[in-house]
Amino acid sequence: MDEGLINAFKRHWKRRGLRSGKLYAWAALRLLAWMRARRKTLLEVDPALLHEYLLERRTPGRCPMTLKAEIDRLRAFFHFAVSHGKMRENPTNGVSHYWLDVPGGLPAYQGVLRRIFRAPRDILRFRLPLFAPHWESYLEHLLARGYSRVVLYHVMEHNAHFYAFLLERGERRLDRSCARLLDDFLDEAKRRFRQTRGRFLTDRYRMHIRNAIAGFLAHA
Repeated sequence: MDEGLINAFKRHWKRRGLRSGKLYAWAALRLLAWMRARRKTLLEVDPALLHEYLLERRTPGRCPMTLKAEIDRLRAFFHFAVSHGKMRENPTNGVSHYWLDVPGGLPAYQGVLRRIFRAPRDILRFRLPLFAPHWESYLEHLLARGYSRVVLYHVMEHNAHFYAFLLERGERRLDRSCARLLDDFLDEAKRRFRQTRGRFLTDRYRMHIRNAIAGFLAHA
């Protein structure tokens, strides 16, 4: 049954005139071989098994984008399986190469971000591992204080921009030097705001951004 589904998938790509269909089918065949070694069928795949499979596929010399391409091809295959009534859900939903360093990946993650967001991409965007373990405890603190989803999102977004700024500066852990870089970040935000919006960042909004980030830094 597994081979028949893969062959139907290959014919589907061939009818579309796309040579890359072979690469997509090979991705499914590799996963099939891995599943058979565990005495399971291809249609028994779930997000946890996919995460385990990708961990084994990851090697020091393999580019992360290769794993991303593998996931994309498997996502297309399982979308085909779902659309033909072979599966109820696409098991690649929420699976990402960015989650490979997290034990169990997204399927095992039960942190506060699951209570705030439904979309895996949002959970991934605001995970901010450099800020761990203080980041999620800070979000718990804000939720306990009754922050609305809208206000909470703005706080998270400003901190995510500051997080990206720190990574660009080569910071790899949260310490006092990060707090000292806050003014540099605000100056950079002011410059980018002027470039992208065509107007100046007001002092009031600058203070709003500062307070959103300083609140987290004080908590940490």
